Amino acid sequence: MFSIEVISNDLRWIAAIYEQPSEGDKYLEELISFGHKPKVVEITNISTFPVYAIERMGEESPANYFEYLSESEYLQLIEYQQKNRSINDNYEAYFTVFFFQDAHFQHPYENSLMGALDHVHVSNYYLDGESANLSLNDTYIDRLVNNYDIEALFNLFEKLKNSSDEEAKTNLADGLVSLYAQMDYDHACGKLTTEGINSLLPILERAELLYDKPIDDCFSRAYLIMLEESVKNNAPEEEIKKFMEKAIEVNESIMHTSPEEQQDAYKQLAMVFETILEHKPSANYLEQAYLNIRKSIATAPTNGDWELYLKSLVSD
Repeated sequence: MFSIEVISNDLRWIAAIYEQPSEGDKYLEELISFGHKPKVVEITNISTFPVYAIERMGEESPANYFEYLSESEYLQLIEYQQKNRSINDNYEAYFTVFFFQDAHFQHPYENSLMGALDHVHVSNYYLDGESANLSLNDTYIDRLVNNYDIEALFNLFEKLKNSSDEEAKTNLADGLVSLYAQMDYDHACGKLTTEGINSLLPILERAELLYDKPIDDCFSRAYLIMLEESVKNNAPEEEIKKFMEKAIEVNESIMHTSPEEQQDAYKQLAMVFETILEHKPSANYLEQAYLNIRKSIATAPTNGDWELYLKSLVSD
């Protein structure tokens, strides 16, 4: 295993990491052509990925240095650090860990982009967490979800979609659905960006493919969000109609396949018709909104959305 390190602005950074010497030859020439003075480091204690690059701060120049560990060595380091704590501040890092699952060559070459790599800061707070004793491979998807790294999740989907590893596919699907749930909450709070809104359906479509089974309950809410946004933004008529029809279709499917979800499905249908009323007032849409919220409440009155029911009465 080999690493290419570069020093700039009194800091050392990892430009590349790879298995075979020949893999880095051309990249090394490109770095030199940009005026860097790269150093090739042979990592003799590791023969295969993953690689854990431990960054520590020193007192000499450059101000930092790296040591490279295998997964077992990393977990041993974590265990040692949990037993040997020397920092009182719970959030001050003992070191930073950069996780490489496969070969990495940074582009562009000019300056360090290590902050964009998958990494964790190991502090007392981290050492006390539930995930501290797990490999970074085991918690990789959780970090991507927490960082809203949709691009990396989609790249992982491309790698796994045709895989026979059902556990890995399910883990990724769970992560995608978890991300969707966070974004749904953000939308309800008015914090989700347009880019995030436009990512909702692609996230769920990939999760459904990985599960290889319908996730209509998620699509029910997502199609309603897309309908609301289309109406709010005065989208073309065909777009509004498409999301309305999809929202109706998925909730009707839920009613047939998941009787226990009928109350929520009727409520979602009522909200669909309430939303479309804002775009195109219609006695039929008004009646459908009223009838569906009545059916929703009738299935379990104590859990019914009476506020939406009263709103439909006022609209009437």
